[in-house]
Amino acid sequence: MEVEGLEFRVKGLEFRVKGLEFRVKGLEFRVKGLEFRDNMMTTLFLYSIKSAFVLALLYVPYTLMLRKESFFRLNRFTLLTILGLSLLLPLCNFPSLAEEEQPVTHAVNQQVVAWEKPVEQQTRTTTPVPPSVREKVTPAASHHFAWSWYSVLCILCIVGMFSALLFRLWQFVRMGFLMRRGCLWKDRVDGFIIYCHSDEIAPCSWMNRIVISQKDYSEHRHEILLHEKGHILHHHSLDILLLTFVQVVQWWNPFVYLLGTSLRDVHEYEADHHVLQQGVRLSQYQNLLIRKAIDTSSISLANGFSHSLVRRRIAMMHQKESHPWLRSKVLYILPLVLLVLSAFATPAMKKPVKESFSSLEYRFINMEAIQSLHQNNKHL
Repeated sequence: MEVEGLEFRVKGLEFRVKGLEFRVKGLEFRVKGLEFRDNMMTTLFLYSIKSAFVLALLYVPYTLMLRKESFFRLNRFTLLTILGLSLLLPLCNFPSLAEEEQPVTHAVNQQVVAWEKPVEQQTRTTTPVPPSVREKVTPAASHHFAWSWYSVLCILCIVGMFSALLFRLWQFVRMGFLMRRGCLWKDRVDGFIIYCHSDEIAPCSWMNRIVISQKDYSEHRHEILLHEKGHILHHHSLDILLLTFVQVVQWWNPFVYLLGTSLRDVHEYEADHHVLQQGVRLSQYQNLLIRKAIDTSSISLANGFSHSLVRRRIAMMHQKESHPWLRSKVLYILPLVLLVLSAFATPAMKKPVKESFSSLEYRFINMEAIQSLHQNNKHL
């Protein structure tokens, strides 16, 4: 503890009142230089960037090769695989896939390391610095301009994730509230819970719950319930949960919202296919879709009866089944996954960092000891 400047240190904890500087191990906060750093915040920011890169790289070929095919189950599996890989691949590191010399990766890593270093460590050298020069090299003078922008991006990314999470939680709570508000009666049929509303609300489903208006229940009960049961039997709500989590992590990435639209369209194609398989006539079902397309009152996040564009759904019903050999186009994912793993891989260090630093420090101390002994021998 030092009284002049009010400096206080306890192992990993350091606090200074004069410069308003506060440190706790990996956390650093400075008011004078407007600098904030947290290792966890930096890790989340880099993870979000890598995850968005993987999703965009895998989703763009899907839109070019598989989106218009009639393989509904395969397309859904592909989209879910893209979501899963965007979460898992940034966490994988296979040193065997990394090259010894990678100029681009090395430059990026050096820049990140420079951002993560404290200012004092950036100005520190292995050779002794005279006091006159040391006073001139202050943290404010050696402050890196890019680090301020990097910290701002990290803070915006974390704040955006937190805001997106709160918004999604609010949507789930609101969805449960809207399902029960204005409900005339509730019934359980074949394991499904049906909420019948008096208001004109678009039919939708979530988990094992189906929302339908009294008018639709009396006029088109069979077709609408078959459609919503198709969503429930295919467990589309679980897909929405995974999509929501990825959208929270990549809230700034436009490709994740485009993928969400594609996934919801595939859900509608699967539900429509389920209705037609149960013996409903195609012309009768298409007329119902056109009439229900004008309904605008729906519950967000839920699987809606008229959610997707009616024209695309009707076109998909008339489309011939794609050739089975076209399923092989999904194999495009494999080389892209290997490319991502190679890009994210870092070569294994031959020596631990602590060991190398300790050896350098040991050599530096030995050199000082030898010089001092040499000077003492001269005096003798």
